[in-house]
Amino acid sequence: MDDRKIFILSAILQSYIQEGQPVGSRTLQRDYNMEVSAATIRNEMSDLEHLGFLEKAHTSSGRIPSEKAFRWYVDELLTHAPKAAGIPALGDQSLLKTSHDPLTLVNQSLSILSDLTDTVAFALVPGRADDVLETVRVLALSEREVMIVVVFRSKFIQTELIHLDRPYSVQRLNRLGDIIQELFEGRSLGAVTDFLRNDYFGDVYVKGNLLSEVLPIFLERIAPHRSPMVLFQGIGKWLRVMGETDGASAIEHLKRLLESTEFVQMLQSLPMEELLHVRIGHENSMESLQEATVISIPYVLHSNVYGQLGVIGPTRMHYGRVIDSVKRMGRYVSSITRRA
Repeated sequence: MDDRKIFILSAILQSYIQEGQPVGSRTLQRDYNMEVSAATIRNEMSDLEHLGFLEKAHTSSGRIPSEKAFRWYVDELLTHAPKAAGIPALGDQSLLKTSHDPLTLVNQSLSILSDLTDTVAFALVPGRADDVLETVRVLALSEREVMIVVVFRSKFIQTELIHLDRPYSVQRLNRLGDIIQELFEGRSLGAVTDFLRNDYFGDVYVKGNLLSEVLPIFLERIAPHRSPMVLFQGIGKWLRVMGETDGASAIEHLKRLLESTEFVQMLQSLPMEELLHVRIGHENSMESLQEATVISIPYVLHSNVYGQLGVIGPTRMHYGRVIDSVKRMGRYVSSITRRA
């Protein structure tokens, strides 16, 4: 493209991102002080449409940017972006001072990111089959309630309240704690869940005792962490993300996204060595995301284990601001997990 086409395309993108309305030749001539006729601008816009950068709006004579135009715009932003800003200073209410638990930290970060960008924020949390249960404690809260607290080597903390079907003495509950601590402390999550899935715990020999009541529940609570999961914040913004899609369709798309393993697989396929990923519209393989943009960045969950943190927003978004927010939050979370 020559300089005039680049200027016109940039102007249309800027206007459309700001206003969300089709842009016509007279608008460009007036708002951008272009010293050419409206007819010349229309010819240039026609050429840009032919090149696939613009689309004809159905309700006016104006044009709107295509996915190809947004891709060009994002590539230009990333190519000519200024040097990344440093990590913001940690204030008195910093995430580091709020919690040392990585899951709590990530959830709080996503809530902030969603509010900053007005999008749905997400984070891929990798599976932790190799994570070691360094400390396991069972606390008897009453004769029918116990709390199991697990501190993992990765600094994840899992707390599970279990209601018992019948009352047990304090002595039996304390003995339960000793047994669980002896069985699981110092073993990996994968080894613990494999052990609990052994046929022995479903056999008649353990029917009716305290272990047989507690261990299946404990297994049900910790087993999901073996596999990768995705956390979401700002789900209420989904209707805005989907733009013109009707509410029922948008909610159905959201349900598919939340229940599908395809999104996890898509995030896992992203190269961790790349600093930023931006997928626009049909660049996303999932049908429920083909009217949206997915922006993500790798972050350090613990040690050398990386996840993906980012946002799902409309294709018409303030890319510069959103990309900067995603980068900053990714670096911020990693800076905390590395020193925690």
